[in-house]
Amino acid sequence: MTGKGEGNFEKLSNSPPFDISSLSDILYLINSRDLPGTESEPPAELDGARISFIRGRSRLALRSIDAMLRDMDPSDRGYLDIVALRLLIVAMTGEDAESLIAEAGKSYQTGSTALDVMTLCLKANKCWYTGDLIQGLWLNQVAVEQARDAAPIWKFYANFLLAKRLIDIHVPYQADRIIQETREIARSAGLFVFGPMPEALEAVRHWQEGRLDEAERAAQLTIRLSRQYTSTFGVKMALSVLAMVSLGRADWAKTAEYLEVSRTRPELYGMPDSVGRAECGEVALAHARSGPRAAAEQIRARWDLLGTGSGFFVEDPARPAWLISVAVRAGDVELGRRLLGEIEHLVEINPGVAVLRTAADSARAAMAGDRLELSTVLPPAHPAAAPAPASFRDGPGGRSGPGGPGRQDGQGMPDVPDVRRTDPERAGTDAVASASDASALVARLTRRELEIARLVGRGMTNQGAAQRLGLSPHTVSFHLRNVFRKLSISTRVRLSTIMLQAEPDLPGGTAAVPNRRHDNRR
Repeated sequence: MTGKGEGNFEKLSNSPPFDISSLSDILYLINSRDLPGTESEPPAELDGARISFIRGRSRLALRSIDAMLRDMDPSDRGYLDIVALRLLIVAMTGEDAESLIAEAGKSYQTGSTALDVMTLCLKANKCWYTGDLIQGLWLNQVAVEQARDAAPIWKFYANFLLAKRLIDIHVPYQADRIIQETREIARSAGLFVFGPMPEALEAVRHWQEGRLDEAERAAQLTIRLSRQYTSTFGVKMALSVLAMVSLGRADWAKTAEYLEVSRTRPELYGMPDSVGRAECGEVALAHARSGPRAAAEQIRARWDLLGTGSGFFVEDPARPAWLISVAVRAGDVELGRRLLGEIEHLVEINPGVAVLRTAADSARAAMAGDRLELSTVLPPAHPAAAPAPASFRDGPGGRSGPGGPGRQDGQGMPDVPDVRRTDPERAGTDAVASASDASALVARLTRRELEIARLVGRGMTNQGAAQRLGLSPHTVSFHLRNVFRKLSISTRVRLSTIMLQAEPDLPGGTAAVPNRRHDNRR
């Protein structure tokens, strides 16, 4: 005998409105409903759209959601959460950008936790990509707090964005912690379609620190996971990192190959920073193959994509100075001034962000024709026949070695910075996990070294520090080499981070990530 309930069970179990074929599907459905902050009883078709989304079929999911929303009234239960899911898909695929921007302009007090989180994230994106880093970081942090009691998908997205922003402004310890959190969320909640994204962030972190082998492995892992889970998320970020890694190794053919794949695969939507990184690679490749005039033309042609007014412009703090050096050597002083104006504007509207000050100071020196003092993997912005300046290749001191001043390859390609395969700063960066650790490192310095470290850590050039202290630039460089050796670091950005942690109350020592919890701006 079959009761009414049993018959209903047979109907539900034998005729689901969507196809479930993997553990990922089931885990995602379990973790995307019946949690605090989510609306109950959404349309049954929504689960089918969710499954399409996590399988990487984003456009199919978007069509399903749009059809559902057309048939629903905004007052229906679950409507706002469906709108939030639509915004997430749009944000991660690049579809319908105009409505996304319009939605970001609305108040985030919606009554739906999911929609609150998404609108905050979109507002944060808009601030970040237009140069208001402090407000963008603050709104992103609010989104993370709002998402604590929401479904895992909203936690993941808010934390992913926060990790990327911290990477952009060189706050590595918090970024590493949040990357691991996003990785755990993706694994535990069945969000395998997002699995490549933390690995893509890991690739950016390694590349940013000059660990090219590790960056390459993380980027390749991103691509393998994307194939395994039929996902396009994070792939363009990985391709841009692979291009920059190849650029750092002077492998122009591979650089061009990765850039070509990224450029010709429209389904691989990339965040603006991935696009900007790839475009910078295009400029560098043009410089390597054809010289500064061709590169300057590329800068002008790709201006809107380079992100010169965005937070990710200084993910490589030498990038502004490098671009300016290219423009100056091409004889395009107007372009150089335009680039300098962008980084100086970022400094002006974002007080306290140390990496901006460092990048701006280096950019001013480049505009004046001085050689670059920050390490980068970009090809030197000077004639191909000339070797890279020692300070450009190896921090303040420089050294000979593969690709160094003694190289005579006769290939006509620009010399490439000798980016060491081991992590030159690991001892320094791992040690500086707190202000007390930073203070212990700084205590190793002599009085003169400390004076110079304070000035250079605030973004001052060797020349400026020499004038301030009444020393010769040569003497400052000598002491600065000792500072870098004692702190086990090789870039001025790391020096700035350590000095900010060790002596946060000194003038110009505001931390890179201010506490905005009590700020009334929204």
